[in-house]
Amino acid sequence: MLVRAGDESMSPEISLNDLCVIDPSLDPVHGSIVCTQITAPGRETFCNLRWYLDTQDAVVLQTCRQDDPDHPPIVLVRQRGGGMRYMGTEISVKFRGVMAGLIRSYPLPG
Repeated sequence: MLVRAGDESMSPEISLNDLCVIDPSLDPVHGSIVCTQITAPGRETFCNLRWYLDTQDAVVLQTCRQDDPDHPPIVLVRQRGGGMRYMGTEISVKFRGVMAGLIRSYPLPG
């Protein structure tokens, strides 16, 4: 699956219009970049790229631009039995795959 990067939320690693190669068969590991599908009641479903930071008690999904109020970190707390729960406004988070490569886009001289 190819995902074209929108705004510069992952800058400087991923820039506007770069093509991100997403492998849906890979499992996320600490430090990988994952494609997440986020659904919130009354809002449009959207996908974005986030760092997958695995801790003992939770998984933190963090954008590179930590100062961006539109994309705060998402903390999924581990539950007994292996599930995870978001502690905040009701949202649904699904992992769509792990970034396996990047095709850099450069503006053509003109």
